[in-house]
Amino acid sequence: MKDIIKKTAQTLRDNGVSGFSKKLLRYSASRLDGLRPASVRYKALLREYRELSSPMFQVTNSEILESRHLTQQKTTGRIRSAIWFVPPFSHLSFGGTYTIFRVIEKLSKQGVVNTIVIYGEPFFNAEKNCSLISKEFPGLKLSAEGPWERGTNG
Repeated sequence: MKDIIKKTAQTLRDNGVSGFSKKLLRYSASRLDGLRPASVRYKALLREYRELSSPMFQVTNSEILESRHLTQQKTTGRIRSAIWFVPPFSHLSFGGTYTIFRVIEKLSKQGVVNTIVIYGEPFFNAEKNCSLISKEFPGLKLSAEGPWERGTNG
């Protein structure tokens, strides 16, 4: 018990109240995870499995071979197109999403055709978020067109 008190005091001194509270929350969550019902953990694993088993993420041997063949060829050094797999987001302010779209906008201005795939959220509001992105990045020409594959994320 004395060790825990010493470690707590040291953490509080080193990180202040804010840093201590963040560490305490992380520690508590890790300790409580084992107490969560198996059904909750199972549902979380099932959701992850459904996302990763989506046909969008499945790569065949022939596609791997074709990719290897294409990457071994001499190139002109110019990127003509890019596909971006972006997780769902509710804002552009932080979390890396803003940076991703800055890069997309820069490449777009250089003539790169960008395709953005938002994955993992079956009810992602594409029209609303296209409007949000267009306001922040007027250089991007966006459309909320399909094909949509909502059934895989159940």
